[in-house]
Amino acid sequence: MQRRQFIQKAAIGTGLACLHASNLFGGVNGEKYPELKKHKITKVERLKHDYHWPRPVGKNAKNDNHGQYKTDDIFKLHTDQGAMGWALGRSKISDEELFQLKGKLISEVISPEKGMRQDLSPYVDLVLHDLMGVILNKPVYKLLGAKGTKNTPIYSGMIYFDELEPKDNPAGLDKILENCQ
Repeated sequence: MQRRQFIQKAAIGTGLACLHASNLFGGVNGEKYPELKKHKITKVERLKHDYHWPRPVGKNAKNDNHGQYKTDDIFKLHTDQGAMGWALGRSKISDEELFQLKGKLISEVISPEKGMRQDLSPYVDLVLHDLMGVILNKPVYKLLGAKGTKNTPIYSGMIYFDELEPKDNPAGLDKILENCQ
């Protein structure tokens, strides 16, 4: 290969690699939000949070009896400027995936326009959005465009298939009505 061809092919390859990286990272660079460039993640925490529901909870469509006592992961991210974001996490994310955020500028991993970088685990989405909201002093719903309704219908998530238990003597409709109260 001649020198000129090598240089041309190398330039084209570099350009394609940059284009690919731009798509891979979702174009996250925080140009419109210089405050995000001032914060670097210095501490990443995975904590266990123990809690309990007011009563034992039965089955749902995908899980057996839930019980009454639960443990969930909580993720916390701290920056060198004193900001801290936290959110419910998932045990499905490995420590390696979670702790790769340490040392990153916020502008490298998330922006209001693009969301988080596409190569990151979806399980860090909530904590990154919370941290971005803290840094920009805006609630997450405003960062997302605030286009939805502020009224949100709710329901009790505590109405499970308790009427099916115990298997040898199902509680029936009375148990459903009790849970609804």
